[in-house]
Amino acid sequence: MNVLWDGVEFSNRKLKQHIYISSLAGMLDPFEIGGLRVGPSFSYFKKWKNEKFISVGVGGDIGLRNEDIKYDFLF
Repeated sequence: MNVLWDGVEFSNRKLKQHIYISSLAGMLDPFEIGGLRVGPSFSYFKKWKNEKFISVGVGGDIGLRNEDIKYDFLF
């Protein structure tokens, strides 16, 4: 049930990193103007001892009505 509603998360406090993969329900976007869109998202966070960090997010989806592809890359 967690994969369906919450997604999958991996955290390692010792290494100060966090990985998240979207849930199955989060892969659906029914409220777009062009109709239903389906696609996953992924995020990664890492912090080092000197307090510098990196945070990256990637997502993509495909419209089922017009079969176009959209993607996001957050850095």
